[in-house]
Amino acid sequence: MGGITLTRSEFLVLMDAVQAPGVVGLDAGELVPANTGEHKALVAEGIQRLSERGALRVESGVNVLDTTLIGMAMVLANPVLAVITTRDNPGVGPQLFLHYMAEALAVEQTLPSEDEHRLALVSAAGLVDRLLEILPVEKRNGGEAYRVSLEQDEFFAVKEMAESQAGKKATKILVNHGMTEDGAQQLVAAMTVPEFGGSVAVLRCEKGQVVDGRNLAVVQGVETAWLVKQAKVGSGKLAVTSCDEASFRSLIADWIGELSG
Repeated sequence: MGGITLTRSEFLVLMDAVQAPGVVGLDAGELVPANTGEHKALVAEGIQRLSERGALRVESGVNVLDTTLIGMAMVLANPVLAVITTRDNPGVGPQLFLHYMAEALAVEQTLPSEDEHRLALVSAAGLVDRLLEILPVEKRNGGEAYRVSLEQDEFFAVKEMAESQAGKKATKILVNHGMTEDGAQQLVAAMTVPEFGGSVAVLRCEKGQVVDGRNLAVVQGVETAWLVKQAKVGSGKLAVTSCDEASFRSLIADWIGELSG
C-alpha cells in the first residue's frame, strides 16, 4: 500500500492547495489554527518541509505539489464516500482509520501521532478487504447463527452488565428476548472479554459534507464475532447477529454500493 507520513504543517499545505475547509472525520477546530497568523506560519513551514523532501517545487513563482499528493488531497477534500473505522484493542486503546473514495480511487488516512497524517492510496475495489484486515471478524464455532433485537437502551444495559461481571443477569435478559441460552452466553462472553471491538461508519458526502450514512459495531469473541446495527434505517431498535467474514463483507459492500450510487 505504501504511503507518506506528513507533519500537520505539510498536511495543511495540501488542504490549502485544494481549498478544503475541513476533512470528514477530523475536527476542523483541532486541524486548522483559529489564529490566521499561526495558520499562515504553519503553511509556510509546511511548504519549506515539502520543498526539502522534493514533494513541492516552484515554477514561475507558483508552488507546484507532487501529482500523487495533490490527487490524494482532492479525494480527501471532496469524497463521494468516507468510511470511518475504529478498532478497540483491550489494554491498548482505540485506533482510527479514515478512508475516502472518489471514483476508482481511495485514500487511507491514519494519525500516527497528534501532529502527523499518514496517507496511502488504496484500490477502491480492495477497500472491503482492507477493512477486514483492520477488523478480521470470524465465526469459529461452525454452529448456528444467532440473532436478537433490542431497544438501544436495553442493549447498552446488557453491555454494561457484561462489562461489570453481571453476566447471568445479562444472559437472562437476552433469553427473555428470544435468544437461545447458548447464543446469549456467547454474546455476553464476547462483551465481557472481547478479543477486539470496533465500528464502521459508511458516509455519503457532497461538497465535503456528510449527507447520509450507515454504521455498525462489531465485537470478536472466542466462538464468533458479533455485529450490531440498526434493525431498520431510522429505527431505534438494534439487531445483534453472530457474524463471519462473508456476512461482514456482504453488508459493507452493499452499503458502499447503496450510498455511492
